[in-house]
Order: sequence, then structure tokens, then C-alpha cells
Amino acid sequence: MSIDALDLFAASISRLRYPTLAAALAGPERPGAERAVSLLLGDIANARTPAESLAAMIHDGQFDAVEGILLELLESLGATPLGEDELARLMTDLDVTRAAAVADVGLAWATLEERAAALGLPREDGDEVLRLAGVSRPDAEERIAARTDQIGAELERRLQSDLGSATPGPDAESWHEAVRRSVDLGEFGMATDLLNSGAAAGVGGHSPITVPPMIWRWPWAGRPVAEVLEWYGDRVAPPDAEFGRYRPAPDDAEAQRLIVAVGAVVLRTDRDTVAELGAALAAAVGGRAAEAYPDGDGFAVTLDVTDPRLASLALFTDRLSLWAGATAPPPGNRPVVWFRPVMQEESPADPGLAVLDVSTLLRLIAPVHTARPVEPDTRRINLLRRLIPQLDPAALLASGVSFDGAAPARETLAWLIDAFGMVPEAAVLDGLLQDFGLHPAAHGRAVRSLIASGRSTESGRRITADDLRAVRTSTRAEIRAAVLAPLAANPLVRATLWLTLQHLAVESACAADDILDGFRQRNVPSRVAARMISRTAITEALETLTAQGLLRRRDRGYGSAAPGLVAALLDPAEMPAERRIDAVFEELSIEAQTADDAAAAVLGPRVAHLIGHRVDNDVLSVIARLQRIAAQVDNPPARTALTELEERIRALGGGTYVQLYYEALSPPEPVEVTGLVTRLIGSVEWHLPAGLNIEQPLGEACWVRINPTILLESLRNLVLNSARALARLDGTERRGIQIAVTTQPETADRPVPVTGPCVVIEVADSGLGFSAEELARARALTEPTGALWRPAAALDGARQGLPMSASLLWEYGGRLEVRNGSAIWSGGCVRAWLPQSTDHTRP
Repeated sequence: MSIDALDLFAASISRLRYPTLAAALAGPERPGAERAVSLLLGDIANARTPAESLAAMIHDGQFDAVEGILLELLESLGATPLGEDELARLMTDLDVTRAAAVADVGLAWATLEERAAALGLPREDGDEVLRLAGVSRPDAEERIAARTDQIGAELERRLQSDLGSATPGPDAESWHEAVRRSVDLGEFGMATDLLNSGAAAGVGGHSPITVPPMIWRWPWAGRPVAEVLEWYGDRVAPPDAEFGRYRPAPDDAEAQRLIVAVGAVVLRTDRDTVAELGAALAAAVGGRAAEAYPDGDGFAVTLDVTDPRLASLALFTDRLSLWAGATAPPPGNRPVVWFRPVMQEESPADPGLAVLDVSTLLRLIAPVHTARPVEPDTRRINLLRRLIPQLDPAALLASGVSFDGAAPARETLAWLIDAFGMVPEAAVLDGLLQDFGLHPAAHGRAVRSLIASGRSTESGRRITADDLRAVRTSTRAEIRAAVLAPLAANPLVRATLWLTLQHLAVESACAADDILDGFRQRNVPSRVAARMISRTAITEALETLTAQGLLRRRDRGYGSAAPGLVAALLDPAEMPAERRIDAVFEELSIEAQTADDAAAAVLGPRVAHLIGHRVDNDVLSVIARLQRIAAQVDNPPARTALTELEERIRALGGGTYVQLYYEALSPPEPVEVTGLVTRLIGSVEWHLPAGLNIEQPLGEACWVRINPTILLESLRNLVLNSARALARLDGTERRGIQIAVTTQPETADRPVPVTGPCVVIEVADSGLGFSAEELARARALTEPTGALWRPAAALDGARQGLPMSASLLWEYGGRLEVRNGSAIWSGGCVRAWLPQSTDHTRP
């Protein structure tokens, strides 16, 4: 590959398909021809679409390079290898990932400068490294690594000096280990506190990092339990020198009591021995025990071993069930701790079951680095460290991580992760709080994933910043679902959230009026706006989002929540921003319509009477006017016609419509269709234009089960639609309307989804039929997949007849079929398909 070819390739949009080669060409050291060919072949072997290549570059932190390519594509006049949705998704992903990178780098740099200041080193300006983070994350991380090495070297020199001059004491070994561990995990402030306080002050009160673990190895796994317990009682001849590390001090009364209680349960498991085991364990760890009770084929006792540092978390430690018996605990009682009277037992596969064996209890009470008794707090913490990692984090953290306790949030996270047997680096704790603020659900999902990550990696129990970076991306969908779950039933709050985040992408803060303008700019339907959107409603929505931890109050209104929450909410892989907003606005419209329908259902009877009252008044006024006109007419035939018209109008009094309302609410009953159609024809003849007749129904008697008023009025609507269509034609084309009633057996083909034997009522006319546009619209309104008629949407009567009739018949299992052409005419034809009734003889 020549240098000229490389130049052309570097300027070509095709380079997106070969990201490794493209990245090398864009770098400071341009590859030669041989190297370029090797990179090209590698890219061909691992082919990616342009969108996948750009997404990978974003993930790798090559922000400026991706931005240049996207701008190039946006300005391109020809075809591009990316669609509009892919471009929008990549632009959002770039913005979100770049913002997260700048936030991460800013936090890391600020932490480094705090350490530098503590050591007396000169501070370095972080503006340049933040600028680098927005351009290329790898370049910014190189600067951070260099600064870390510089500070680490100075810190190591200081620590070596301090450790060398410290006066050793009885706890010097534990103290040295705590200092070293704090430094190793990046907890430099803690290391400084330990050094300042000295070894004699102890280490237990600082953090889980400094609480010494119990001895994790049990050297005599093959020894019988009874023999090992005898060693504890033999103060003269222990088995070997190592046993001295495990033997509690003679004055450690709680430990001695627990040894005796374990021995009693091993010999005999009954209510008394299990009660004493629970009481002895609670005393040893500073907890409380209730009375024992029978449970299945064993006995259980409830313990409260809550650690004060975890008091605000909804773990099971305040109601820990300790069970002992011959077989496994009964199902359904989870989580539960199963005491096994054996020396060592593997954890079971049941995620709700933790095993507590004899060696664990003996290690729990063994001294650690000192001959003095272990503090109850330390024992309690180590007990939880043994039990909780055996259980499913998803079950224990189902309600998230609460920060309602008195302990600082960072300390709560540290103790929680430690309880699951993991050791977090300082950057992990700081990163969690920076990413997710104090949002319980987000922390619950993130911590669960971090624990799973720590269990599955070769790093053992340690959780690193790299683990957090991976979890931050992989859990976005889970965090988004958990965060939005409380808002599922409130589309107005969700719409406010999306509009607020959209506004905050360009402004530092927003107020209720800004969001109200956002609703107006999106042309919200007037009915939605009138019922749901106001400044008060928007303010309440913003307060709800703030209470949920998704927004923060600012001087000028509201600001964005933590960046990790924003990244999860705006994850472009889930849905482009505009489509997400459109979807929630559609929900708003549906909710507004549902609210209107519900109001209509409640007010229906009163509104029916109100309409009837108005019609009565209008009818009386029209009749009075007709009577005055008739009194002035000298022509007898005209006066007779006016009198007939007066009688017709008098029959339209409001009471007729009130009665119709209540009849339509009656339950269905057997209806003979042909007779009903005959009555229908007699009631609509006076509506017809001169010269237009309706032929008597064809067909024999057949039955359906339906409300007769609804069927009659639905058919009346169809007949009058045909009559008005024919009235617009010349007289020579008005041949008439025909109503046919037929039955269809169950095996007959049909164009509508109605099963079983059917009655088909066909209303056909001799007109010109439906145009193609009219036919498509009518079918969309009447077919089951179309929009059914909604009372709240019927602001006027135009074009409401067909969907109204379709929705009413649908309630009784029927469907409307709209078409052109019947058996005798080619005009418009509407058929009502209804299930045929076989029990028409019942009253």
C-alpha cells in the first residue's frame, strides 16, 4: 500500500470500516506501508459497521476524532454510511460519554491534588488535564498516571520514615497492616490518621479496611468436631503450637460460652440447645437473640446482629434466622442461616441459604494478632463477612441502598461492600457517589454488579476503578429501569424529566417556566394542555423528580442529577432522545383521553338529563315559532304541512333522548334481527329525500344477543349515511337503499375476525360508492386495529358515525365491514357482523 494510497484512505469516509488502521493514521506516528497492510487485514478479519466502529472509538475515549468524523458526515451533501437514527444515537453517546470522562478525570485529579497538598507538594492546575479528557481520555489518563507515580513515590518515602520511627506495641502488626492496606487502596487520608494516632490507639473504629478479618484458614479439617472441642477444654496439652492462635483467652467468657453451646448442639439438637447456641452467638458478637421455636424437622432462633454502621440498609441482619436440624431448612423461609454440626461445609447452591459450620464459629472467636479478646463489633463484622457473601445480592438489595442513617454515605457504601466480602478501592467509593449521588435504586444496581464483578475476576475480593468503569456502562439499562420504575404511572413527570434533561444539556439550570415553554413548543394537543399542563403541575413534577434524586435544586431552579444517572437515562442504545420524548407525549395524550372518558362516565347520567332539558327548551321554542308562522299562512295545504312538521318536532322532546340513554345501558338480550330492521325502516322513512325508498329486509328470522337500542341506533346511523349520500346525486341515480339480513355458518370464510355462526346485516345503496381515500379512512376507523371511537375526542358530530357504531358493536363481539358493491348494486356497502344467538327462546 503506497503512501499516496494511505493519504487517500485517511481522507476517505471508508476508513470507518477499518478503525484500527484509521486510528493509526490519525495518530502522531504514521505507520509504514507494511504495518498499514497488517492493520488493514486485522480490521477485515474483525469487520465492523461504521456505526460499530464509531461506537467503539467513543468507548475508547477518542472523542475529538469521533466528533470530527460525525461533523464531516453531517456536512456531507451525498450519501453517508450512517442513517439519521445512527447519527443521532452516536452524537448523544459522544456527549454522554465525554461528559462522564471529564467528570471521572476531574474527580481523579482533584483527589490527587488533595493527596499532594497533604504531603506538602505544590499543586498543579487541572484545566489542561480536563481539556485533554474531552479530547482523548487515554491521553488524560496518562497525565493522571504520571501525577500518581510522582505523589506515590513521595508518599512511600514519608510512610517508610513514619513506620520506621513508630514505637511498636502489642497491636503493631495489625496497625502496620492497616496502614499498608489503606495506602494500597488509595485511602490516603485514613493512612494519615492511623499514622498520626499511632499503633496504641487501635484500628477498629476507622473503616472496614482496618477491621482485622478472622483467621480464614482452618488447619484441622479432617479432625472430628468432638476431638477439636476437647482441645479447647484442655489447657495443658494442646495439639501443637499453632493451636495457640485459635484458643480464646481464659477470661473471654462469651467465647467460652459459645464453645460449650456448639458442643451441646453437636451432641443433641433440640429446642434448648438451639436456643443456647443463638444466645451464646449473640453474646459473642454483641447482638440479641429471641426464643427458639420448632421449624420443620429442626429448630430456629431469630438473631439481631445488625451492625450500627449498616443500620440504614435493608439487610436481613436484624431478623437473621439461625436454623439447626437433621436436614436442610424447610423451603420458603429465606434468607436463612443453616448451622451444620460439622467441622467444615461448602456453601449450598441455594442463593437464599448461608451455611455456618463449626470451624467458622471457632475462627470467629479466635484472637487476631493479639492475645486480648476480640471486640464484639469486630466479631459481628466478621460474622457478616462470612454469611452475607453466600447470599444473593439481588435479594438483599432489592430495595436499593438507603443513606438515611447517621453515617456518611461514603462510609455506608464502604461497610456494605465489605459485608459482601469485597474490598473497594477509594476511587470506587468516590466514583459511585459522583456517578449516582444518593439515589438508592441506582446504588443498589451498581453495587450488585460490582459484587458480581469482584466475585468473577482474578483480582479476588478487590474492586477496582476499572470494575466500576465497566459496571457503569453495563448496568445502564438496569439502573434506568430501576430509576424510572417509581415514575411508571406518571407520564407527566417523565415528560418533565426528558424536557428538563434536554434543557440542561445546554443550560446549567432550568425553572418551571422553561419546561412549560418546552411543552408549548412541542404543540401539545389542547385537550392535554388544558387538563394536565400548568405551571403548578410542572413545579410539582420538578419537585417529585428532585425528591427521587433525579434533579438537584439550584439557585435559579433545578440542575442535573449525578452524571451516572444522566448517562443511564439518556443512554442512546435504549432509544434516541426525540423518540423517547415522542413516546411519553403519546402516553400523555392517552392519559388525558382516559381522564376525559372517566369524567364522562361519572357525569353521563347528569349530562344526559342536561341535554334532554336543553332539547326540550329548544323544541318548545321551535314549536312556538312554527305556530306563529302557521297562523299567518292562508294556504291550507301549507298549513297542514306545518302542522305535521310541528308534530314531528314535538316527538323529538328531550325526554326521548334521556330514555334512549338509559335503554342503551341495559344488559344484552335476544333480539330478532329481521323484525328489528322492519321497525327501523318505518322510523326513518320521514328522513328520506323525496323519491327515495328503502326496500323491505331480505332474509328470514334470525337472532343475536345484544342491546336492541344500540343495534337499532347503529343501523339507523348507517341507513341515514346512505340516504344523505344519495341525496347529493341527481334524481335519476337515486334508485334506493336495501337492507339484507343473512346468516353465515361457522365454516364460511369471512373478512372480519368474528368466529362461529354469524348474522350479517347489510346496508347497501345505489350510489357511487366510497372513493379510495374514503374507503381507507373508514376501514382504519372501523377495523379492530384502528382507533376506536372515544367520546372525549368527539368534539363535533362530523365523521363520528362509523367509528361510534363500530365501537358499540365491538362491545358485543361484532365488527363492521366497509366496502363497495353488494349483490345487486355497486354503491357503498356496510355490513354488521354479529355472533348468532342460539338461546333466543330465553326471556
